Amino acid sequence: MTRTVTIGRALMLQRGLFARVARQLRIDASYVSRVAHGHRKNESVSKALDAELRKLFATAEKSIRKSSKKKVDRDTDKEEKDPASS
Repeated sequence: MTRTVTIGRALMLQRGLFARVARQLRIDASYVSRVAHGHRKNESVSKALDAELRKLFATAEKSIRKSSKKKVDRDTDKEEKDPASS
């Protein structure tokens, strides 16, 4: 993945996060963005952002663990099928 694609994807994810928080609080996503970047202060927006980030990280961690387990399972299956390759 190129740097531009990675940055673009990160920005899309960030905008989605801001949009989710904005929907929850019934405010504009641009205001959520300004709070997130420190241009404004709002405790309820900060707490909602924190909660959404925690959910996001928990989901990512769960996905990584699941992916790692599948890789270990595939590697184990390969070793059982072809013990000479070890």
